[in-house]
Amino acid sequence: MSGPDLVGSTRVVAPDALAECAAQCHSTARGLIVVGWGNALSSAALDALAEATGWPVLADAISNRRDHADRVRAYEALVRHAPFADAHRPDLVVRFGAPLTSKIVTQWLDASVAQIVVDPHDRRLDPHRAAATVVVADDDRFALDLSAAVAALGGASDAGAWSRSWQQADAAAARALDGVLDLHPTSGAAVVRTVAATAPADAHLLVASSMAVRDLEWFSAPRSDITVHANRGANGIDGLVATALGIAHASARTTIAVLGDLAFLHDAASLHAAPHGTNAVVVVVDNSGGGIFSFLPQADLCDADEFEALFGTPQSVDLVAVAQAHGARARRVDAADLEATLADAARTPGLDVLVVPALGRADDVAVHRAAWAAAADELR
Repeated sequence: MSGPDLVGSTRVVAPDALAECAAQCHSTARGLIVVGWGNALSSAALDALAEATGWPVLADAISNRRDHADRVRAYEALVRHAPFADAHRPDLVVRFGAPLTSKIVTQWLDASVAQIVVDPHDRRLDPHRAAATVVVADDDRFALDLSAAVAALGGASDAGAWSRSWQQADAAAARALDGVLDLHPTSGAAVVRTVAATAPADAHLLVASSMAVRDLEWFSAPRSDITVHANRGANGIDGLVATALGIAHASARTTIAVLGDLAFLHDAASLHAAPHGTNAVVVVVDNSGGGIFSFLPQADLCDADEFEALFGTPQSVDLVAVAQAHGARARRVDAADLEATLADAARTPGLDVLVVPALGRADDVAVHRAAWAAAADELR
């Protein structure tokens, strides 16, 4: 199997290669723009390309380009609904940054879909080898040049109906997802949604690499006034508290981290090393164990006791006492009080740990499934 074409070597695409990409976009009505982590794309350049092509934008929450209302936010729910997924497979994708966090959508956008991946540092952010063309060029420069070239050709052919169908389905699915989470405020997804919505303007938000990053991707609304971080590429539970404190210290801005109880315990000692003047809040979703494993095949393949011992790994540690022992202000907070408590903690200089008792892990899976089912019902 031959590898993808490489276009550009000096971060600027040659005119003939740019013209070829523009011709592809111009002749494609059913296209998508996908934005993942690691991109260096400005909102203005993305807007220009979306306007020129008329295509929907699927922006991961950790891309920091899910920054206004017309970005597609509920793409996980849309692609999980087979009739929508079958009817909306694109003919061309232009992707900036890494693939989306969503495994479902990344598998849907497989190598059978023509894809142009913009990768200015030639990092080969294409683990599934789905790219037909890799553009080694500056993200903004390429997006703006491609926008102008596509616009000069008259835009993408008949993309209006295609884009409207995505926007209408996205709005319907998002309403359904929000409705289910509103009924289950102690679910992990609802806690993450509350944290993302409550973070003050100009704050940094760090999401853990297991369920938090997925719940943010699947359920969060667009925001343009916060910066989101995640340790993608180094997935795991080590060092997350230290990462949050490092972000807070380096940026001198309020930083909020949301992570599970096991991730917190793995790195709780980092609280003791918080630099003077740090303004950070660590929100711990306490479901007594490793929540992500309940979503994986082993949850159905193991008997309950074996699963708990090997994957659930429940803990009964007093998380508030651990945090206080390392010098943090810490308290347990009911989900109903989280928004007000988090807003107050974010305004108060210092280091806070808010432990939020969450649904049991099996119940949390049930809430996710109810959300996908509600979105499918709405799409029907």
